[in-house]
Amino acid sequence: MCKSLDIHTHLSQLKDKISSYYADFPDTIHVSTALNKQEVDFHLDNNIPYWFAGCHPMDINNYTLFEPILIKLLESKKILGIGEIGLDKRFPNNQLQIEVFLKQLKLAEKYQMPILLHAYGSPYKIVDFLKRLVRIKKGVIMHGFKGSMEVFKELDKLEVYISLSNRILKPLKHREVVKAILATGRYFIESDYPYNGDLKETTLIAQKIEEDYRISGVMDRCIENFELIFGRHCGTISEI
Repeated sequence: MCKSLDIHTHLSQLKDKISSYYADFPDTIHVSTALNKQEVDFHLDNNIPYWFAGCHPMDINNYTLFEPILIKLLESKKILGIGEIGLDKRFPNNQLQIEVFLKQLKLAEKYQMPILLHAYGSPYKIVDFLKRLVRIKKGVIMHGFKGSMEVFKELDKLEVYISLSNRILKPLKHREVVKAILATGRYFIESDYPYNGDLKETTLIAQKIEEDYRISGVMDRCIENFELIFGRHCGTISEI
């Protein structure tokens, strides 16, 4: 039975440490992410049970080669969904980013698979594309959200799930938007290991949220949301 859930990690970065990973985390599900062929091969070779695959904005020049791999994963139901995909102003080729993002959204629609979103500097563009293109109910997750109340309200209208991390919990300026996110019940917790957190920290984040915002059952809610979205793709957590 799962006791803790981390909705966004990069387990391929464990590399040679993967052999001891399951012994170290027997009660935790770390949902992983594969962003290129090498990472896909790692997840398949190591039988990672729960993972997304998708072309990140930084890898868009390789999408033509990656797309058939992604389609094969979707058809064989090896992955939970497509991600992390989106837009990022830090990388060049904005128009190509948009084209690749839209192609992956259309694949998500075709295969009716959940989406893990990446947004940096272009949240309203992503909201607009979701409004026009995505017809997937209760299957869109915004990873690493640290946006404004205005952006959250637009995502909330679309019933997007928000993934919380230390990035939004630390600054006091985000307190009101965090309260609003928690009030919807549509949220997850992530570490974004190894880039923004540690694999052990999601339980601690849940505890901090409960203390700071005076609510209970935060991790239980995350697990319930996971079962709600992904049960049809991977069975229930209790079967692990």
